[in-house]
Amino acid sequence: MALSSLLLACATGLHARQTDTVDVLHYELTLQIRPAASPYLTGCADLTVHQLTADTALRLDLAAATVDSVCVDGQRDLTARYSSPVLTVGTAAIAAGDTFHVTVFYRTDGYTESMGMGGFHAGSDIGYNLGVALREYPHNLGKAWFPCRDNFTDRATYTLHVNTAAGWTAQCGGTRESVRFDEEGNEHTTWHLPQSIPTYLISVAAAPWNIIERNFDGLYATYPATLGYLHHDSAAVQRAFDNLERVLPRFEACFGPYRWDRIGYMSTPLGSMEHVNNICLHTEAMASTDETAQSTIAHELSHSWFGNLITCSSAADMWFNEGGASFCEEVAMEAIHADDDPLYHREYYLKNLEQVLRTCHLDDGGGYRPLYNQPHRYTYGMTTYNKGALMWHSLRGHLGDSLFYAALRTLFDRNAFTSMNGRQVRDSLAAYSGTPLDDFFDFHVYGGGFVDWVVDSLSHRPGTVTLHLRQRLLGTDTPMRGCRVPVTLIGASGERQTVLMTTDSLTASQSFDLSFRPVHAIVDYDETTARACTSGNMALDHRGVYRRPVAHFNGAVTHCGDSLSWLRVEHHWLPAEGRMPYGVLRTAKRYWNIIGDLTEGTRLSGVFFYCREAVAGTSYPHLDHGFYELAATSDSLRLLYRPDSQAAWQVTEAAQGGTTNDGQFLVTNLQPGEYTLAVVDTALLAIRGPQPAPELAVSIHPNPSAGDICIDTRDTEPCTVSISDMAGRRVVHARRFRSHIELTLPKGLYTVRVESETGHRTAIRKLVVQ
Repeated sequence: MALSSLLLACATGLHARQTDTVDVLHYELTLQIRPAASPYLTGCADLTVHQLTADTALRLDLAAATVDSVCVDGQRDLTARYSSPVLTVGTAAIAAGDTFHVTVFYRTDGYTESMGMGGFHAGSDIGYNLGVALREYPHNLGKAWFPCRDNFTDRATYTLHVNTAAGWTAQCGGTRESVRFDEEGNEHTTWHLPQSIPTYLISVAAAPWNIIERNFDGLYATYPATLGYLHHDSAAVQRAFDNLERVLPRFEACFGPYRWDRIGYMSTPLGSMEHVNNICLHTEAMASTDETAQSTIAHELSHSWFGNLITCSSAADMWFNEGGASFCEEVAMEAIHADDDPLYHREYYLKNLEQVLRTCHLDDGGGYRPLYNQPHRYTYGMTTYNKGALMWHSLRGHLGDSLFYAALRTLFDRNAFTSMNGRQVRDSLAAYSGTPLDDFFDFHVYGGGFVDWVVDSLSHRPGTVTLHLRQRLLGTDTPMRGCRVPVTLIGASGERQTVLMTTDSLTASQSFDLSFRPVHAIVDYDETTARACTSGNMALDHRGVYRRPVAHFNGAVTHCGDSLSWLRVEHHWLPAEGRMPYGVLRTAKRYWNIIGDLTEGTRLSGVFFYCREAVAGTSYPHLDHGFYELAATSDSLRLLYRPDSQAAWQVTEAAQGGTTNDGQFLVTNLQPGEYTLAVVDTALLAIRGPQPAPELAVSIHPNPSAGDICIDTRDTEPCTVSISDMAGRRVVHARRFRSHIELTLPKGLYTVRVESETGHRTAIRKLVVQ
């Protein structure tokens, strides 16, 4: 531990010293790539360097290479020393203010980080770099394939001359200026990038590429694009990128013009990486139109603003790069679904919020971490990406769309091609928006945890309503200051008005003019702020099942009333408050609040889901992490209810389905109010235990199987089947099948989960494929 700290201190000091003494202005890289030879890459790097202050040595980064010679202004430097990953070049004769050239001749078979992700991948069918290490520090990996000053702040322009073997071609950052072939059929290309970028963003990808060239129209220009792939169907590749016709103009409308000369995506076996003009895109996304692929394509393009145009000045502020790009996935969904589902982006955001609240504090080493200054192991973890996206979503809600996007456009315009730290970003956005942001950043960036707001009560007199609001905290003891909390007031006849409460304290009371008597007060109805609550709204206009997975709730309408009913389900990720019945041993760390108006004649049931840990086949592992023990039996789990926050909790009648580990409670006559889960002492609690729901009748045959299987249900209700392997990975998910489904699976042991459409009847079976 002490040795690691010492090495980290030395590395940090080395990079700080480099930043203070020199500035590399331009890299000219001459590369020969031969997949069947060793070395795989032979290079000559010529660096144009400006000496800021006098120093006796220039320290460059270069990993796992052989250095043949080093020259300074054309003269051999006999004092140069190389010990991977540091190349030291003598500069005693260079005066402050001078500009000079360092030329390095070197060879390498490529360097990759120990986990095998970032670095230069020297494959037999493709050679390419991924510019960052996910687990090693410093994270920058320009040094994996050329000598450089490898940090987030030293920006330079680039020229690349690449010689590839016959049948191969190179795609690089920048634009291609020339191409020729020698007598052996080897390709020689020259690329130039006039915009300044850090070393981790320049790239080379060499392979026997299939190339599609097309154009994308933005708001400011038409941009040429190159799509490179090896084994995909060309039509599928084309389709995969069609949504950029909507996404690119939306990004430009939100963040300003695309400042790079072209767009490029190259299909690569590992990871995805936002190299300028030459994005590495995981091969599974290259020809896919599914949501994961589309969000990845948009994510990497959005780095053209978040990370490439403005770069975080250190790994401590990676939330700017990766959180910003993850937020842009939501913006992209808003553009893609503008016509068919204008609110889809809200569901996309809520799915992310649910995942963060459920697992982020477990996935990133335990605890609710701030976005700023993650431990290096988690720089590229869920907190940075997913919770980072929530920060930007909340800032959008805090400022409002017009002010938020105007401030971002100004930020990217006035600070283009620079690196910034988080406080510079905060102060710039505050200046551009005219809104103080210290309190917002203190909570959402520099603090851990989440806030939730609950309306304790409201009082009304003609023309005026007074709201009493309380702040609850998850994973932090520090209240949020400068809160702007939208509260939507709804009247008995559907009247609606949203007011904005402002507070610096845990509790607040505020009065507003109102022309109607409110019967409901809903915090953040439009989901503008990431808080410890995931919710869903339902207009109950037909018979059927209403699924709200982010709220871990299903509603089922069996009969509609004479007029429209509506329902809002809020899933709060905090323990329920209030007096519990005698015999309750502990309650879940979450509760539901059901709000709404059920018109006369409406019959509604509700299904409340639970899941103890990472159970095979479940979509929501760790939902009830730490709530109840493995030894808890199903009849010790109960559903509690109270009609409002002033009432005492009581056990409610509910049918139980599923298992102790992964199941649900069905309430056949659902009423508005609060619900939560409890573990009870059945000997002390004088109430009949939950009645089990009838199990779904399911037959799987043959079992064991050689690969082909049939699943039959003797049920008229549509069902969902999920099949997971022994590692818990879901390999099949089919919805709304009736009676019979046929599938083919590879060898292995599987868990098959079949669930009725309402979600309250379940069957779980084991399956062997030999």
